[in-house]
Amino acid sequence: MAVQLRSGNELRADIIIPSTGFDLCVLGDINFKVDGQSVDFSRTVGYRGFMLTGVPNLTRMFGYFRTSWILTISIRGI
Repeated sequence: MAVQLRSGNELRADIIIPSTGFDLCVLGDINFKVDGQSVDFSRTVGYRGFMLTGVPNLTRMFGYFRTSWILTISIRGI
């Protein structure tokens, strides 16, 4: 296999892994506040993979990009 570069040269490779350039913005880059104080998620601890300490009534679920929500929940529940 080979990848053709913009220069016209070919770069031979055994394996080619394409990348989408996907840039994840955790929790939508929303400024969450609890009791008037901004939440620093880097200082929270995850519980059971979807709840965060110090942030009541908020859950998050991470799964496969561009896959149905139900499949994501089903796989995480296994």
